[in-house]
Amino acid sequence: MEINKRRKIVVFLAMVLGFVQLFYYGDVKAMAKNKIVGSDDQVQYVQDTEKVDALFDERGELATDFDKNKERIAQIDAELSNLGVDFLSTSEVTQLLTKQNADKSMNIAQPLVALPTVSKIKYTSTRQVYVYQGTEYELQIIRGVPSASETQLSTGKVITSSYNNSFKAGTKNVLKVVGISVLSEMPVIGNGIGAINTFYSAFNGYMSGISETTTISNVTCSYNVSLVSNSMYVFVKYKGAKDTTQIMGYEGNKLYYNTLIATVTPVVINGTVKPNTDGKKFVGTVTAPHYSSDYAYVAAKNYYNYKKGNTSIKENYMQKAFYQEMVGTKISISIPRDNAF
Repeated sequence: MEINKRRKIVVFLAMVLGFVQLFYYGDVKAMAKNKIVGSDDQVQYVQDTEKVDALFDERGELATDFDKNKERIAQIDAELSNLGVDFLSTSEVTQLLTKQNADKSMNIAQPLVALPTVSKIKYTSTRQVYVYQGTEYELQIIRGVPSASETQLSTGKVITSSYNNSFKAGTKNVLKVVGISVLSEMPVIGNGIGAINTFYSAFNGYMSGISETTTISNVTCSYNVSLVSNSMYVFVKYKGAKDTTQIMGYEGNKLYYNTLIATVTPVVINGTVKPNTDGKKFVGTVTAPHYSSDYAYVAAKNYYNYKKGNTSIKENYMQKAFYQEMVGTKISISIPRDNAF
């Protein structure tokens, strides 16, 4: 009898505790949701960071043709919001990206445009906890993404390049990234534009009678290029500390690249003149160091070293331009960015 009473008491207390936790979590979720300003002890942390990163990645790829994909982009934004991603107001973005940091004598990245509504850029915020050297750090990840087809984070251009000498179709590159302008370390180049893309791989299936050993001459190609860049700024502090103690622990960007190659003059193939034709569309990425994998580690490590007295931390991994090999030439293409570095 006594045992049954104790069991009932334990069950009752567990139910009460569960109700209190549920009520508290719902209240915190409604009030906090990743805000930059407000109560620092009421924060919603994003749990599924891999899902969030994957959705931002898909969004970046779709934004290279924003108008065509705007319905799916809107769906992604709704999914991100349901996962705990907060879409920031103008004042919140301005406070973070233009302030003189209170805990570190340094200027945070200065935007070229202060108002996201004018620049057609959406800024988002998520918070997560990362453990480094046994200490919990709270990260606030700010992302800048395009909200329209023409923004400071996107650009498009048509480039024409010629090569008048003869070559074998499988030996001449028509599209390849050959270098990156980045402040430190090597970026990660995706397969689409990082791989060796020859004349044969670009036009096989679009031109009859072409093989890797086919002799090509008198080539002029046009490149219809769409570029989109997603920016990331990671602020870091001790878990539970005030936001005024944040420093920027990492900043980087990821480029999404979409290009259609076409021949714009008749091409001579094994002595036969062929008409103009569109070729293959290449989609690829160029990613700043640590952007996709260990930005949390870099940010927490930087804060750890800063608190140890080392103020010469390395947080800027922004890419500025990439150098690309096209048929007959190499060119530099600026990576669109929301900030002046």
